Amino acid sequence: MNAPTLTHVPSATPVPSGVRSGIATTLLLTQRLFSGLLALTLIWGVLSFPAYKQMLAGYAPVLGGAAAAWFATRPRIASRLLVVLNLLRPAYFVGLLAVVAFGVRLACIVAFGQEPVNDHRYAHEAALRILNNEGYGPSAYYPPGMAFWLAGVYALFGPSVRAAQLVNCLIGAGLAALTYGVGRRVGSEAVGRAAGATIAFFPSLALYATTIGYDPLLALIFLTCVWLLLRRHPEHHHWTNTVAIGLLSGLGLYLKPIGLFLPGLYLATYLAYGLRLQQALLRAALIGALMLAVISPWTVRNYRLFHEIIPVTTSGGVGLWIANNPDATGLSLPIPPFPADVNEYQRDRILWQKGWDYIRNDPLRFVAIQLPKAAYLWGTSSTVMATVSADRLPPRVEQALKLIINTAWSTLVALLAWGVLRYRTTENVHLFWPVLAFVVYLWGVHLFYEAQSRYHLPVLPMLAVAAAYGWVRAVRRGVGGLDARNA
Repeated sequence: MNAPTLTHVPSATPVPSGVRSGIATTLLLTQRLFSGLLALTLIWGVLSFPAYKQMLAGYAPVLGGAAAAWFATRPRIASRLLVVLNLLRPAYFVGLLAVVAFGVRLACIVAFGQEPVNDHRYAHEAALRILNNEGYGPSAYYPPGMAFWLAGVYALFGPSVRAAQLVNCLIGAGLAALTYGVGRRVGSEAVGRAAGATIAFFPSLALYATTIGYDPLLALIFLTCVWLLLRRHPEHHHWTNTVAIGLLSGLGLYLKPIGLFLPGLYLATYLAYGLRLQQALLRAALIGALMLAVISPWTVRNYRLFHEIIPVTTSGGVGLWIANNPDATGLSLPIPPFPADVNEYQRDRILWQKGWDYIRNDPLRFVAIQLPKAAYLWGTSSTVMATVSADRLPPRVEQALKLIINTAWSTLVALLAWGVLRYRTTENVHLFWPVLAFVVYLWGVHLFYEAQSRYHLPVLPMLAVAAAYGWVRAVRRGVGGLDARNA
């Protein structure tokens, strides 16, 4: 059999001459710096998480993942993997990828599907109230997006959690196919196929489909925005692309309002692409305005309820305080009790002020706590089991699933770190900007908020693209016939 080759896909986003401008060059150098820091942070997280949890057995999946990454880059194994990835034409591959992603998630639902708990239970009950014309409820603590999404699903297919889980299978299929598209544009056909297959099979995403959490849907929104940014150089973008990004980003705020500052990310992306400052500002401002327009109905509803301007939720201050107080550990803490005459908005403002006061008064402690938070955010991917199982699965089954999840996560981190640290430059380095910028953005948000590994699920497709790129670059010289230009 002839050695496998990789068909290079010329990017639809050519390297613009403006990339050589001062602002663009500075931003791209910043990208390389932060991508290196991110890789080192992921390595720190994986290596330190078992120590923070005081579980030496936690190093078993770390060693297993490192070994899996090493074997995957061996010439003979890599050659066979490349043959498998290139068996089908692109259109057939994408179709099969979507079917496999759907099937893997469906199998998890059949085997491990449970009734929702905690905030997922609240979203389910709120959806039923909406469906029964009883309204969302007299609160703004939780983002309302998942409740309205579920209400729509229940209206179409009946008020069944299983219906929502099956829709999660469709989201997973779309996520795998779109990851392929992004990887193909950023790197090559092989990068896209490896990244898409990673998302199709990745155990934490597959198992999370058994819940009714917002994370896979938010991941699809974020990845669609990346795909829109990669379609072509922004100077040649039709304005519908910019409008679509603004509308999608606004809808994402309903799921989790961490994206309030995304216009800044888009501004940096347009500048990195070489747009003039005025053009970049205009596009970013339009996106920001559309985001505010999308959430304005909920903001008006909140004003009528509390007589205060609340863009989406009354939990931002609570979250800030949880991660920034004398007893903070980087993980969740119980909310302190308040007098009955203090409403949720007032409580949120009080805790918001206390959180910022703590950061200003003890900046060294704020910096020091980032080490355990990095371990909790990036050191594992198995805290999804707290929602998937909630102590309802047999302990041996839960431990086995955690072992599988963390081995897969350690493999992904090893390949990603290899790609970022070993190959610091790419032929289309500006294309990696939106891919890695979303990851760094989420990382930046959680410098101020609590950390759980579940919170990295919305950027897992971007991490898969980077890891696939690292794998292709690692094997390009070891497999005969692999053209270096294609990596």
